[in-house]
Amino acid sequence: MEEFFIKECSIDDIDKVKFIAEKTFCETFSNDNTKDNIENYLKENFSYDQIKSEINNSYSRFYIV
Repeated sequence: MEEFFIKECSIDDIDKVKFIAEKTFCETFSNDNTKDNIENYLKENFSYDQIKSEINNSYSRFYIV
């Protein structure tokens, strides 16, 4: 059986969080949206600055496996 580790994200994990967020969003919503809509949403909501502010938000927690 594989072992999994759950880790709270830090700013050092921003690339991983960005990748997972973009991939999940695209897989979930790309069939119901245009390519332009998806690209615009990703630029506005999954930028490094946006993700950094969310990771640094004391009221939010991000975890990765």
